[in-house]
Amino acid sequence: MKVEIAVVIPCYDNLEGLQKSVGSVQSQRPTAVVVIDDGSQPPIQASQLSPYLKEQVALHVLTNTANAGIEVSLNKGLQFAKDELGCQFIARLDAGDTCHPDRLDLQAKFLKEKEEVYLVGSWVDMVDPQQKHLFTFTAPTRHEKIASQMYIANCFLHPSVMFKAAAIDTLGYYSLEYKAAEDYEYFFRFVKKFKVAMMDQVLLTCEHHPNGISMTKRNIQIKSRNKVILHYFNFSLPAFIGLVKNCVFLMLPYSWISWAKKKLY
Repeated sequence: MKVEIAVVIPCYDNLEGLQKSVGSVQSQRPTAVVVIDDGSQPPIQASQLSPYLKEQVALHVLTNTANAGIEVSLNKGLQFAKDELGCQFIARLDAGDTCHPDRLDLQAKFLKEKEEVYLVGSWVDMVDPQQKHLFTFTAPTRHEKIASQMYIANCFLHPSVMFKAAAIDTLGYYSLEYKAAEDYEYFFRFVKKFKVAMMDQVLLTCEHHPNGISMTKRNIQIKSRNKVILHYFNFSLPAFIGLVKNCVFLMLPYSWISWAKKKLY
């Protein structure tokens, strides 16, 4: 079966969340799930995921013998999706997050109809581990506004994006230089080389965990984001605002930032 959409899911020691995510993947188009097990103990087996698959969704499990990090795992998944499966579109998903039933079809249709657009995201419902709604992440929909806003905040939540696999020929893979902000830098590359867009629909539900990267590696992430801004700095007002905002965030408790997000969205 020729694969049109490959859903790339890195995972480390989160089998239950991965099973839930795999079970949410569905499409009327030929689709495959590519799981990259980043050194889980015990290793994740395909037999633990296959019962959760929807009909006509293929499964591929790639295994790292040791924990190599999300950037390495993502690159392994992207390379497999592009070179081995020959897919047209690559969608991202994280273990524990769930696609809405029509997410993949809507995003693939959008990218087919908009030939100039190479990456599209969506709005996202954020919930706590008990599935209580926290807030809805929204972002600008048009390229020009996104390109400006990216300096202030990442307009794309990583597991909500789908992009054309052909973009890899131009952009390459995720950089290893921006720890905990590899997605931010990669999406900046898209913004600089191609048109991007955001669908003003909620197509994903993301779990906000107290152990998430925003808390455990927050300082590393913020410093990496500043590094990204400086790399793509254009002396615009949003670029200066982004740098100042991140420096302020370094001094604030995460609980304050989390509270502000709930109020803003």
